Amino acid sequence: MLDCFYCVSIWIAFPFGMWIGDNWWEKIIMWLAFSGAACLLEQATTKTGRNTNKPDYYED
Repeated sequence: MLDCFYCVSIWIAFPFGMWIGDNWWEKIIMWLAFSGAACLLEQATTKTGRNTNKPDYYED
């Protein structure tokens, strides 16, 4: 549960969602929104998996 960034973002976002939300459904929405925002930010800022040396299209 703590090896993957996405799993950790769920657990880190939980207390913030519970603190910000006013009622139970808003707390759940805020929890998932904070986790989703962290995941999107991580995807936007990471360079893992992207190889910039390869051309977009290559034909033999």
